Amino acid sequence: MLPLATISFAVGALLFAGYAASLHWYTRNAGVPRSYPCTYYALALAFFCWSAASAVGNSTVLAYSVLIGNALILFGTVCLINGLVAAQHKRVLTILASVLGLTLLILRIISFPPHPYLENGILIFNTDSSVSALYTLLFLFVWLPANMSVGKIMGAYSGDHQFWIKWLFAVSTLAALLLPAVHSFYLVVGTFIVVILCYSVLIAMSILLRKGSVKKQNTGQENHAPQGPYDALPGWLKKVITFFAISVVLNMVFPGVIPQLLQTVLTAIISGVGGVLAVFLIPLFIILLLLGGGGGMHM
Repeated sequence: MLPLATISFAVGALLFAGYAASLHWYTRNAGVPRSYPCTYYALALAFFCWSAASAVGNSTVLAYSVLIGNALILFGTVCLINGLVAAQHKRVLTILASVLGLTLLILRIISFPPHPYLENGILIFNTDSSVSALYTLLFLFVWLPANMSVGKIMGAYSGDHQFWIKWLFAVSTLAALLLPAVHSFYLVVGTFIVVILCYSVLIAMSILLRKGSVKKQNTGQENHAPQGPYDALPGWLKKVITFFAISVVLNMVFPGVIPQLLQTVLTAIISGVGGVLAVFLIPLFIILLLLGGGGGMHM
């Protein structure tokens, strides 16, 4: 019988690839950056590597699959940064992010070699706290804002459902983050179900919104989404509220996950290695905030 990790990662890979494929119309007609689907193709490949390695079960194969997955996630992060920043800064920051990603990958290989293992059919990444903190920060400060920006673009086609679509993108992103991080059998199953539901809905939604948009264009109808009180808030305040609300919900569904993530991040920052990573990351985040053109996605 195949391990649970093989099945869950394989299904996740198919969902991410299907989601990426469903976005190509939006990259041509709706302002979604062309680099955005590449992020989810890269994530699909990472999950496929982990699925195949879990089926083999060899420790060396598992270690190599983790490194390949790390490289693909860093590549996906560079693709998201390419879409987050304004056009006039795109080339410089994409090169900067690529060099930084390559440096972090080399540092990962030399100083933090992975030691994953299978336990009761679950792939335990056994990741060093500094590396975990790095990927947590990347997901929170790059992946989450980028996905919510795409959710805003796609939500514009949905009328008064725009707010809930942005939240669906946020929950989907965090579920994808948690799937490789959780170790308990029940947490793996629960997160796996959330990933299946969220990305199945995203795929169906992207197809339905695309068809609805084409129909409205053919009939000459325009779609103007109403503006609620939440939309009138400053961008930074909406991000704070979003992070807080998602953290509360996740901690209710998966007790102890948020404190564990915070402890991992703080431990890494306090440690010497975490300080070195912070020297690389903090300037990048500041540059993204200053030059990102208000936090939206750019062509």
